[in-house]
Amino acid sequence: MQNPTDNLSLSERLLRPREAAQILQLSQVQIYRLVRSGELPAVVIGRSVRFRSDQLSDFVDSHNKNVESVNRKAANRANEG
Repeated sequence: MQNPTDNLSLSERLLRPREAAQILQLSQVQIYRLVRSGELPAVVIGRSVRFRSDQLSDFVDSHNKNVESVNRKAANRANEG
């Protein structure tokens, strides 16, 4: 008998909080806090929380842009001073 998830690509597979934490290099507690705050999108099925890998990538991309902005502001302040 074939597992229904066998035909899903990696990008379509839902990830468990532990897997999301490993990918983002955060603790599971931090993952749940980000979900509760609405910063990290999640799929909630009953009491189970799952993550789409493309949404994790989007989350990283959005924070990367914020870091670039902070770095630019710090460089501007250093040049002014």
